[in-house]
Order: sequence, then structure tokens, then C-alpha cells
Amino acid sequence: MRQRFMSLWRGNIDTDNKALRFIVLDELHTYDGAQGTDVANLLRRLKLKLSLPKYSLCPIGTSATIGNGADSKTRLCEYATNVFGETFSEEHVIEEHRIPVDEYVEPTTVGLPDGRLLKDCTFGNADTVACYLKRLCKIWLKKSDATPIEAGVILRRMGIVGDLLHALEDGVHTLEELQNRLEDNTDFRRLRQQYSDKTCLTAIENLLALIAYAKRPTENGKLIHWSLRPLSISCRSQHFTCKCNFGKEN
Repeated sequence: MRQRFMSLWRGNIDTDNKALRFIVLDELHTYDGAQGTDVANLLRRLKLKLSLPKYSLCPIGTSATIGNGADSKTRLCEYATNVFGETFSEEHVIEEHRIPVDEYVEPTTVGLPDGRLLKDCTFGNADTVACYLKRLCKIWLKKSDATPIEAGVILRRMGIVGDLLHALEDGVHTLEELQNRLEDNTDFRRLRQQYSDKTCLTAIENLLALIAYAKRPTENGKLIHWSLRPLSISCRSQHFTCKCNFGKEN
């Protein structure tokens, strides 16, 4: 609000038709304590300085961490109200809707790429995410230019994908733990018998990257995406952990 920045607010000062309509705070759950107090005061000063009419500014907070207790929505609304200085109710909360693995995956395809091909499926120092995914699509999906939607269609039919998602249902696991959990999959067990653990870990990394890439459209035009939190798409290290969820993306 300093004088030299006044041009930023042109269209909001000395006019009844305010240009500022929305304000967004990402990772809303982090605005607690002293930081939250500072931001809450700044928002109130901003509205006062611009003489914004009540209810004219639409506040938006995004977060993947809102809790899952019976009163989580009520507490979230109280928290957002305190931060933004605007009234929130439970009807304002937009949630994700998760789909069970067996409802989403319909395995009809068996088999894995030849272990000799998987040596080319590691993420190299000179790789970009785009060229890495293109290589994975070529070897795993038999279509190097597969779109996220096409990738989703193919992955949903792969038995190893269903088994991998089931292995992730009960929490966070290392790649080594996932390797042991996939022993019941005949194709993966054969891969492990014929090739090194490094090759098997590469296969798991590939599948996680492809799952993160894949999407599926629904009848109402929304996209269902397969989200893994957290997932390093570069797959440079074999020591990250992951957890799988399903959600609808607006």
C-alpha cells in the first residue's frame, strides 16, 4: 500500500466498481500463530484501505490438510472466518471424493515389460519430465505419445497397477516394502526372480510416475486423477515414500 505501488491498485481506489474480486491463500492450514495473525490483519487493512463493500471480496483458501473428524468442517470454517474476516459455513467447503481401488481399476491385462527394457526407464541427469514420461509410455503403454486420459485407460486394465494400489491402501511405504508386497503378483515375482532388485524398484518407480500422469474423464466433464502424496516425479532416489489416493479434479 506504499505510495510507489499505488498503480497496482488502480481500479480499486476512488471508484465504486472495485476490480479486486478474489483473494486466494494457498496452504491455508499454515496461517496460524503469529503468521496467521499478521496475514489476517493485512487482509483487514487491505479491505479498509480500498473501501471494499461487505461481501464484495470472495476469499478462497486451498489446503490438502483439513482434518477428518466429525467437526472438521465446522472448525475449518471458524478458522477461515478468523483469517479472512469473512463468514464461512460448511456449504462453502469443497471436498475431494475418493474412489475405492476395486471400483476404479478393472484388471484385464497381465504381463510386464521385458526386464532388459527397464534399464532405459530410469530418470537420467539429462532427462526432463516430458521425455521421461514419453519413454515410459512407449515401453509400458506401447504408445509414446499417450495422453493422460489414454494412459489412465490402459493403466486401469493392468493387474500390476491394481496390486500396487492395494499395497498402498494402508499407509506410507518405501519402495523396498512395496517390492515385498508385490510378491503375490505372478509377473512381478517372475521379474524379481530373473532380474536384480534395482530393476524391480525401477518398475515400481515407473508405475508410480505413470499413475501420477494418468487421468480419466467422467460423464459430467470432470477429471478423475490418481494422486500420490508425496511423489518425486524425477525418481532420482530410491528412498522416498508414497501414499495413494483417488480424487475428482474440477
